[in-house]
Amino acid sequence: MKRIKYGRLYWLPLEAADIDKFFLVRVFRKLNINYIPWTLRKYNELFLREDRSKYSRLLINACRKFGIVTHVVQEGPVYQPYQAQWSHLPLYADIFLCPEEDYQMWIKEGMPKDRIKTYDLQKPRENYQEVFFLEPLVTWAECPSVQGILRNARILKAVYQMLDKDIVFRLDPHNYHLIAPFFSPQRLVSGGVESLLRKYQKVYCFSDGAASLECKKNGKPYQLVDEDAPLPTIEACLNHKAKSSPSLGKPEGIAFTGAFVEWNDLGFTWRKNFHNARIFYGLAEVIDKNVLIKPHHSHAEIMLPFLPPERVVWEKAENLILKYDTIYCCWDTSVRRDCEMLGKTPRLIGQDL
Repeated sequence: MKRIKYGRLYWLPLEAADIDKFFLVRVFRKLNINYIPWTLRKYNELFLREDRSKYSRLLINACRKFGIVTHVVQEGPVYQPYQAQWSHLPLYADIFLCPEEDYQMWIKEGMPKDRIKTYDLQKPRENYQEVFFLEPLVTWAECPSVQGILRNARILKAVYQMLDKDIVFRLDPHNYHLIAPFFSPQRLVSGGVESLLRKYQKVYCFSDGAASLECKKNGKPYQLVDEDAPLPTIEACLNHKAKSSPSLGKPEGIAFTGAFVEWNDLGFTWRKNFHNARIFYGLAEVIDKNVLIKPHHSHAEIMLPFLPPERVVWEKAENLILKYDTIYCCWDTSVRRDCEMLGKTPRLIGQDL
């Protein structure tokens, strides 16, 4: 059996969709385990996402019969004490694993001190062996087109697909401030392209970026992340200019964007840039439609540079929902529920990635 990897931590996945009376049998079948007690004897430790459900506790009890140490892992940040009480207290597993910076908080909340182990969220930057050279995001002023928005979406999609690799990211200096908040500072590197190529063993880059040209020049092996479908250049995007507000005429609807998330906003590492990429894909679906755009208030300062300013509105969501019959919103925003309460049916955007 292989333990399932999540970042640098491991556990057996207990999926909500599998919860029924045959839960354990189904999970172990997924992992090609036919006989639970015999399989557990082969391991010394078991890592779990939670120990509150009866299914997790059945598994923990089975482990104790064979002297297997069970761990529960804190996946992300805990912002309020009530989250600690709800999520991991009291502790049923043998050991609780948490980030080093949360150690004192857990002791204060009542976690047994002798049953806590800590881990670093990231390993030292100098220990990474691979580097990914990113292309810059483009603003609406620089590239007012749907292709420019899709270009941004593809860049962030490539990021979340690479997060599980042993990798650091080198951001392009252009518009650095717009993309840097989406990353852990521990995984960002700076410096010239040539010097970084000498430092890292493996290089990832886009086909038309400066890094790929430098690799060809110096004979450095590299891997293209867009080999099947090259990322469009900014020049190519400019050939597909979007409709401007005057040509749209009187707005016929409203589109609500989702909220960009910065690195510290979510506990699930991979989901951050996945979420942000979906916002760009959703925006691309409505940018040529005859609608106004209501940015989400969270991190609006990051969102605004990517929107046509003449189409941005700041009215209350409730007023806009009542005002327009055609409503677009991201699938995971509260606006969706607001529409249902007000008797409106929104069209969901940003679902496909």
